[in-house]
Amino acid sequence: MNRRKNAVCVLVFGLIAITLGKKWWNGYLLQIQKTIKFRTYFKTLDKWMSLWELGKTVETYFKDNQIKRIAIYGMGKLGRHLIQELKTSDKVQIVYGIDRMAGKIDGEFPIYDIDNISPPVDAIVVTVTPEFDEIADILRKKNTCPIISLDEVIGLA
Repeated sequence: MNRRKNAVCVLVFGLIAITLGKKWWNGYLLQIQKTIKFRTYFKTLDKWMSLWELGKTVETYFKDNQIKRIAIYGMGKLGRHLIQELKTSDKVQIVYGIDRMAGKIDGEFPIYDIDNISPPVDAIVVTVTPEFDEIADILRKKNTCPIISLDEVIGLA
C-alpha cells in the first residue's frame, strides 16, 4: 500500500512540476517575444530619427515611387507618427487606416477592419513591422496594390 501511495505522490508532484515548468517556460518565451518586438520598434524609430536629423522625410519614398494615395495598417504609435509626418503633405494622401480595433478608433479618415478594406489605393504601408510578413500575406489575399513595410519606407529593409 505504501508503494502505491508513494507512486501516486510522485505522479502528482511530477504533474505539478511539469505544469509549473510549462507556465514558467511560456512566460519566458513571451518575454523573449516582447523583447524582440521592442528592439524591432526601437531600430525602426532610430533609423527614422536619423533620417529626420538629416532633413529627410518619408514623403520622399512615396514621391520617388509614384505613390500618391496610401492606406496605413496599424494605428499604434508608429502608425500615428507616420500620420503626423504625412499630414501636411501635398504629395501623399492617407485615404484610410486599417486596424484590428477599427470600431474603437477615431481618426481624421476612415479606419477599416482588415476584412472590410474599401477604396483602392496605390499602396498599403504596414507599421506593425515585427509582424509584417504575416500581415502582408493576409493583405495580399484581399488586395492587388503593393504592401510595403514602414522599414522599407525609411530605408531599413
